Amino acid sequence: MLALLAGLSAVALRLKLPYPMLLVVAGGLVALLPLPAVVLSPDAVFLLFLPPLLCKVSHRRGGWFPAENKTFFVPSAAT
Repeated sequence: MLALLAGLSAVALRLKLPYPMLLVVAGGLVALLPLPAVVLSPDAVFLLFLPPLLCKVSHRRGGWFPAENKTFFVPSAAT
């Protein structure tokens, strides 16, 4: 499964597509396969998977500190 994800990320870079799009499509196709169910508690998702994803997105958007991100001040000043 990890090799499939790494391969899809490489294909996404080559095709200049956002890799999450290919990963979602591949995840949907894998979900159709008759595999044993994996049960995750919501706490495990919040503690293990969500923080790295949010950190990656924040670094791609630029600085997430208010002093570095100029777009933070515009909505703040408008409210």
